[in-house]
Amino acid sequence: MMNATRRGRRNTSIFGGLFAAILLGVLALALGVAPPAMAASDLSVGYPAEPILAKPGTQVSFTMQVGNVGKDTLSVTIDPRQVVLSANGQTRFAATPDPAFANRVSIVPSRFDLKPRDKRVVTVFVQMPDKISPDYYFLGFLVSPDITAAATRAINDVGALAVLNVPGSRHPLLVATFANLPRVALGNSVKGYVRASSVGSSTLQFTSYTLVSGHVAARPAVIMEPAHLLPPGQHWDIPVSWKSWLGLGWYTVHATLVYNVTDQRTADVALSRTIVVINPFWFAVPVLLAGFVTVLVFLKRRKATKRMQPGP
Repeated sequence: MMNATRRGRRNTSIFGGLFAAILLGVLALALGVAPPAMAASDLSVGYPAEPILAKPGTQVSFTMQVGNVGKDTLSVTIDPRQVVLSANGQTRFAATPDPAFANRVSIVPSRFDLKPRDKRVVTVFVQMPDKISPDYYFLGFLVSPDITAAATRAINDVGALAVLNVPGSRHPLLVATFANLPRVALGNSVKGYVRASSVGSSTLQFTSYTLVSGHVAARPAVIMEPAHLLPPGQHWDIPVSWKSWLGLGWYTVHATLVYNVTDQRTADVALSRTIVVINPFWFAVPVLLAGFVTVLVFLKRRKATKRMQPGP
């Protein structure tokens, strides 16, 4: 296995000016919350589409738009919630605000009524700590509606978020290994994964590209993984699988993971492993051939013996 990390390569086409927008979009997908202007039940919530520059010791603000797309009046409450990120993109909202921003978030207004088809703009103020490490910080908000009119159907809470970008030097670092990917695979297919681990002190974003080359051709031969956010101390397992239509061959897996060092500069981790694929059926082929030859020889000898026997 080869593991090489090359820093300093510039790649503005992947992580240039789009990094900020992709950063928030990926987290929104991972959280499973509704993106801006998308409805969940009778409630829609729009929140900032890009990270918000937040310098230490300053107050920052942004707006969210809450809309009632249903037919009943809603009484809405907005509460700050801690965003909990874990392995493989598993996320949830905690029951309490983020301790790092306790008593630093003000929502105006935090409670209000919404008539059907009505919208309300909410302003969120965040007082940044005087001392805070450069990184991306995720603020979660739980928007909880209640129906004030007579109705029996349930209305789901909606999660919203904002990303604060505290500028400064950061220290992302990615390592990767193969897992559950055997050297010899018995069967017609191979399944395993590449485990990407964030071992630096800053949240990073990465993509992966895996090429499976060899004989006979693998299906699929190229496996691409979209961008993922990976906070420090967490890992993400990237599935790697393919089929060999003959159930026989050898393959080399080349996996490359690219992650951001800064908004404009990337680094990559490269892995390589050779795997032999063989279906157990091929072990039976020599036995079947030997049996077939044995039967032919037996029949041939039996026929020759009959010819040699004298007639009546």
